[in-house]
Amino acid sequence: MNYDSFLHFIFLDSMFDYYDMARFNELSDKVEIYFEEKNNPPEEYQQDKLENEGL
Repeated sequence: MNYDSFLHFIFLDSMFDYYDMARFNELSDKVEIYFEEKNNPPEEYQQDKLENEGL
């Protein structure tokens, strides 16, 4: 199974509308998955001035 199929298997498909996978690390005892938020607000918020407050 490739990483893309794996991610769609464990996460909701709608999550990929708003996030891209940034990194996927397969370690001996765990898997680390990092996501980055897309700059793609829902249609009902397209006219609003939105601000990413990131970490």
